[in-house]
Amino acid sequence: MAEPGRGAWFTARCQLEAPGKMKLDFDYDNEPEWSTPTSVGHYLEEWERHPRDPEHTPEWLAERLRQAHEWDAQGSR
Repeated sequence: MAEPGRGAWFTARCQLEAPGKMKLDFDYDNEPEWSTPTSVGHYLEEWERHPRDPEHTPEWLAERLRQAHEWDAQGSR
């Protein structure tokens, strides 16, 4: 799920409760904790698919995007 200007969520949590009930939480702001490190290029690809307005771009993501643009400028993509 993505919202125009807000981007897509980074982490989702699904909690099963009583029979037939489920709670979903979507985190649009915090950096995911990867079990396997990911390339900064993945953040750039995500941002290109689901751009965010500046007020919806967390500082950690802005930093990853700066790193990704440097990485992309080196022809790494």
